[in-house]
Amino acid sequence: MEEIELKILEVNHKDLEPKLISLGAKKIFDGELYALFFDDEESKIRKSGETLRLRKEGDKIFITHKKIIPSEDMKIRDETEIEVSNFEEAKKLITSLGFKEFKQIRKRRISYKLDNIKFEFDTFCDEYDFVPEFLEIETTNTKDIDKIYKCIESLGFSKNDCKPWTGKEVIEYYSKKK
Repeated sequence: MEEIELKILEVNHKDLEPKLISLGAKKIFDGELYALFFDDEESKIRKSGETLRLRKEGDKIFITHKKIIPSEDMKIRDETEIEVSNFEEAKKLITSLGFKEFKQIRKRRISYKLDNIKFEFDTFCDEYDFVPEFLEIETTNTKDIDKIYKCIESLGFSKNDCKPWTGKEVIEYYSKKK
């Protein structure tokens, strides 16, 4: 499945929530995400621009692999994701295959959904708490791209405010501003 997303930096979900609700969006999640990232000893996954992640999102747990699909306007990834029932057992499986954990991230997420589009407000915790709240807008359908830009305008932003960045790129951007 393709994951198509972009980010808008330095937002406040409390300001944007009424606008999202007026568009018809429904709140679908408000809680903590905890993610572990894995790679092999030669860092082949990261060097190829891919991601192998184990994430706990509220009561749900997912193993995800993402691979870059080149694009200038949006971040597009080929995403394979499976839901699992036990975080520790999934971690044990991944490490038994020779992968090593190299990073963990915890953040607070508030998610809204409008048709096939998710609006996710993220605030990093712990060592990345210096990053201001940002909005990630995501879909899995290329037909929704025009609708995403219409929603962005309805929220008071323009296409120029949108970044096709990964979470890592957001962290790197704010690390340079510290």
